[in-house]
Parts: sequence; structure tokens; C-alpha cells
Amino acid sequence: MNYNDDREYYNRNQGYGNPNERVRNVVNNDQHRYDPQMMQQEALEPTVIGKGTRITGTVEVAGDLVVQGEVQGDITCQNKIKVTGVVDGNITTCDVELDNAIVTGDINCTGDLHLNVTATVAGNCEAMNVVCGGRIKGDVSAAESATFEEQAALVGNLTARDIEIQKGAVLQGSVNIRQDVYFDTDK
Repeated sequence: MNYNDDREYYNRNQGYGNPNERVRNVVNNDQHRYDPQMMQQEALEPTVIGKGTRITGTVEVAGDLVVQGEVQGDITCQNKIKVTGVVDGNITTCDVELDNAIVTGDINCTGDLHLNVTATVAGNCEAMNVVCGGRIKGDVSAAESATFEEQAALVGNLTARDIEIQKGAVLQGSVNIRQDVYFDTDK
């Protein structure tokens, strides 16, 4: 069978029946291209919200996301987010890199959170590993390690398994190191 377009297939078969059947039978010509590998590669291309762009509402991305403009709303991303713009909302993702960014909202990532010197977050941060060179106003929880570089500032509580605080970093709040500590009190 070699149909020129979906309409001819639809007319000959009086409806598609199974919706997946239509996708399998679309002909690869200039108007209709179906290549599963190409579709997977397209999904991996990063989504870019460019400078001067302002998005209001929830943003959901299957691949990587680069925010150079402004987002007012929550962001959910399957992979990595790089923000060099402004986000006024919560971020949920795998990895986050903030460079010259301003985020007002909570950040929840299953991987690494990295704030460069020019980044600012006003909200709670939760990640596997945190490397902070910028400023955070909110609580930070790192499942593994938290590193605060020499110009970093945290106003809030810090909880992590391993903590590194370089000379010059400022922490205002309590610090909780998640490790079991045993004392031998029996003599």
C-alpha cells in the first residue's frame, strides 16, 4: 500500500480504527515524515526561552531547557535547566545551573544544583548536590554534599551529608550534617 496522504488512507479504510495504525501507515514523502529515531532526537533538542521573551503560565519540557528570558510560573523539566534570566515560580527538574539568574520560588532537583557567583534564589532548594557561589535566601537540603564558595551567602538552614564552606562564605542559619554519630557513654 502506498497512500499519498492520510485522507486517502482514511477514505479507503473508512476511519483509522486504532490511532496507532495511522502513524504506522503514513507514507514517508515530503509532506509526511515518520521516523521514530528522528522523533527521539528531536525530543532531545533543548528548548530555549530567549532574551526578551516573557512567558506567563506553567512550562513543561521533556528535554533540556534554557531560560534566557523571563518565566512567571512553575517549570517542570525532565532533564537539565540552565537559567540566565528570571524565573518567578517553582522549578522541578533533574539538574539546574543558574548563571546571572534570579529565581523567586523553590527549586527541587534530583541531581545537581549549581549557582554561579551572579545567581540569586529566594526560596527553598533541594538537590542531591549543591554548589553555591551566589546567594540563597531559604533552606537548603542536599542529600549528598553542599559546597559554599568564597562569595556565597545563605540566609536559611542547611542540611547535607557532607558540607564544605570556603573562607569568605556567609551562612546565617542552622547547619545539620546528616551522619550518624555515636558516643561511647558506657564505662
